[in-house]
Amino acid sequence: MYFIIDLALVILAAAIGSGIARLCGLPAVAGYIFGGLLISPFTWGPSITDVHRFDEMAEIGILLLMFSIGAEFSPRELASVSKIALLGAPLAVVFFMVMGIGIGSWWGLPVLSGAVLGAILSVASTMVLARLLMDRQELSAHHGRITIGLSLVEDLIVVVLSVVIPVLGNWSPQCAVNLTLSLGKAFLILVPIVLLSFLVVPRFLEWIATKCDAELLLVVTMTLCIGAATVTGFFGLSLALGAFVAGLLISSSQVGRAAVFQLQGTRDLCVAIAFVSVGALIKPQIWWHESGLLLTVLIFIVAGKFVIWLGVIKLFGVPLRTSAKSALFLSQIGEFSFVLAELATKAQLISDKLYNVILAGALFSILLNTILVRLLPKEGPLHSG
Repeated sequence: MYFIIDLALVILAAAIGSGIARLCGLPAVAGYIFGGLLISPFTWGPSITDVHRFDEMAEIGILLLMFSIGAEFSPRELASVSKIALLGAPLAVVFFMVMGIGIGSWWGLPVLSGAVLGAILSVASTMVLARLLMDRQELSAHHGRITIGLSLVEDLIVVVLSVVIPVLGNWSPQCAVNLTLSLGKAFLILVPIVLLSFLVVPRFLEWIATKCDAELLLVVTMTLCIGAATVTGFFGLSLALGAFVAGLLISSSQVGRAAVFQLQGTRDLCVAIAFVSVGALIKPQIWWHESGLLLTVLIFIVAGKFVIWLGVIKLFGVPLRTSAKSALFLSQIGEFSFVLAELATKAQLISDKLYNVILAGALFSILLNTILVRLLPKEGPLHSG
């Protein structure tokens, strides 16, 4: 009964938070986090008995989210902005890590922790910026294509960081060797899987769709996601990496992508539970006790990221106005920052206090970013910027 009561509270909080976010014109992610605050043990009112009770369901939500990103990832989408996306995103992440080291040294963090902090804060929420661009009908605009392209490459960088961060937690003279081995394992897993994606899986899914029913296709697709995550987990790599690779497996199959579309309801529910759980972990008391650190992180996310993205995008000859618009959409953090922050906390690279500050920074950055984007004049979908 305690589990059922907690589950009811979480879903109710997700509904209330999402409803408030919709009324205010905010992304659902912000609503879910706010809903988590409503049922947090650290705030007044009804609260769930155990904030970690839904960790497994939240993990499934993250896996399905990574799975969807992999299934939707297409090199063709990067064709028109490939140079900016493929070169600009890694360059910006390096700048963010350097800024993180500077901020970390100011607050007494080790160099490695500062670099990890910069990497965590570098990742914008694809869900938030895509939702904002869709609402403004600017996905096809020049700044929309640039923003989505950079965001897709950032999602790929998250996959790499999800492999690297756990290894960095056990820093030793052998760390470089361990890191090389981990990346080597990832490469050895990715190569045959990419080959399978072109040779076996699409045909297999087509056969399932032809000979069987949609229900079996859905089950097989889900099995691919969880199975690939299990394989990468068995080899000591990130579960998120396996889910992403599974998405790549079926990205070339229209039938497989249709099955992923059917999983959206399950994914959205698990993602909602994940973000409500994140909101329930936030300790509002830290907002006061660590107000200086929170303000610093928020300035990093909103102002620092805007300046760096503006400079990086402008470096590729993009007009200033278009560069500024893309930089503004990217000046927030969300779902994948939570994933990396959790990995860094488990690896003891950042403290629980800093983890809570990052969660609060995400909530405030999404709110501020949505308000700032609203101030931009709307443009047609084919506007070149």
